[in-house]
Amino acid sequence: MKEGKPSNTASIEAVSQTKAAEKVNVSRSAVQRARKVIDSGDDDLMQAVDSGKIAVSVAAKIAELPKEECSIHTHQWPIDRPFDPPER
Repeated sequence: MKEGKPSNTASIEAVSQTKAAEKVNVSRSAVQRARKVIDSGDDDLMQAVDSGKIAVSVAAKIAELPKEECSIHTHQWPIDRPFDPPER
């Protein structure tokens, strides 16, 4: 088994964001926002998206916040209201 730093290229089985978007009938930017939630969001945020409580577009903005703020907004934000991150 090869050891060391993994390569920066995707595995041969990986699906491009464009192809993934086509398969689930959404835009590529929607796939990118979902990836941001997966990569940067916490479990509560992902669960809120899965349950339909928070839209992916809102969750992607929340995921950009520091973790302690992310949790606060995940539990307080209604799905039908746009999210503007707090001023810093």
